[in-house]
Amino acid sequence: MIYQSHEVLGTELPIFREKGKDLLTYGEMMLVGERLEEFEIAGYVQVIRFGKVFFEPIYGVRNSKIRELHKHFCQRYRTVGRIRS
Repeated sequence: MIYQSHEVLGTELPIFREKGKDLLTYGEMMLVGERLEEFEIAGYVQVIRFGKVFFEPIYGVRNSKIRELHKHFCQRYRTVGRIRS
């Protein structure tokens, strides 16, 4: 799901121009089969669709132990193929 600017205005979550390597979109989580309950919304990334600016939620892992496992998984996965967003 993507949001218009007025829908994320005033949020306490950060808004990024680019998605970090340790963050995933909802579509990427579904693609690699991640468990949704282990993630939380970490912020929004700016995307341009149909010539307009939108904001897509990006997710980070909930705790540090899982974050390290996830980071290792992402590094390994990205060497095999690239995730499209």
